[in-house]
Amino acid sequence: MYRNKEYDRSERYLKQALAVFRKVKGDEDFETATALNNLQYLYTATEQYGKAEAAAREALDIARGLFAEDHSTVLLLSKNVATVLSAKGDLDGALAIREEVLEKTRQSVPEGDPRIVKALLPYAQDLLASGNATSAEKLLRESVEIREESLPDNDWRKDSARSLLGECLVRLNRFAEAEALLVPSLEGLRSTLGDTDPKTSEATLRLVALYEAWEKPDLATKYREVDTKEDPSEGN
Repeated sequence: MYRNKEYDRSERYLKQALAVFRKVKGDEDFETATALNNLQYLYTATEQYGKAEAAAREALDIARGLFAEDHSTVLLLSKNVATVLSAKGDLDGALAIREEVLEKTRQSVPEGDPRIVKALLPYAQDLLASGNATSAEKLLRESVEIREESLPDNDWRKDSARSLLGECLVRLNRFAEAEALLVPSLEGLRSTLGDTDPKTSEATLRLVALYEAWEKPDLATKYREVDTKEDPSEGN
């Protein structure tokens, strides 16, 4: 419901659900943790990061009382706390959690398992946000490698990972290498997701940033114009 921006109504229902679970199941029950996590998603979506962090941390504390530290639920809720911290600008706090989640994920799944990518990518994105593109590159290359080996040829997630690696290479001023990733990954996302999908738009903006940094204004303008074309769904 909150995905349709009915935030006030959603918050009311989610709080009611949480109150019921606290009363019926107790404060340390898995269902209570799930309700808190759902509330966290709403607060994050509405940029109420103080409330989001409190709900995310309580949900995580409950999960830690129920499961081992490397359990998938604990790792997921840990990532959610990191996401809130990143959104509110606490990158140091987010990165500390991302590193811990990656380490525990590596310990709990086989080498090359696609689940590792779910820990690698957000960690790399926060490293990029913190200005540490050099460290991010290593994680992104591993992500691309795992997805290349584990996903079908036409899976959009392969192009998404390549595009993010291309962004990283732009940050490192390795423009030709970045272009070799960003151009085909954009075409792949256009083919699989369509021109108006948010991930396609992100990939387009990465090409704009590349050509601006590379001092190729004509190409930057070309892709900027593609991105700013009117969305056919607007105004309907």
